[in-house]
Amino acid sequence: MLAVACGQKPEEPTRPVLDGEMDAPVTAEIRAIIEASPIQAEICDLHIWRVGKGKFACIGNLAMGEDIHPEYFRGLLRVHQELVHVTVEASSDSWPRLLKNAEALLGGVIRG
Repeated sequence: MLAVACGQKPEEPTRPVLDGEMDAPVTAEIRAIIEASPIQAEICDLHIWRVGKGKFACIGNLAMGEDIHPEYFRGLLRVHQELVHVTVEASSDSWPRLLKNAEALLGGVIRG
């Protein structure tokens, strides 16, 4: 049933839902946007799947060279109208810096 809901015909061989579209052109476009950003970032993990006709969702985990919120990269990806759901996470190496900066901004409210 899930395969049919994801646009797969019942007679087609089953394929994984996650990463079902890793060979779609949008995958290369996402990688190009991240690589072309003036903020240094490396894609640690990327998953793309179709959620409708010509519509995709993606989740990516980035290791960032600067203290920047992942929303920055999510905003860069908004140029692609076919991406209807985008989640960008900072890698675990980036979180201590992000939390330290957030704590400084919020006056010590955040404690880990």
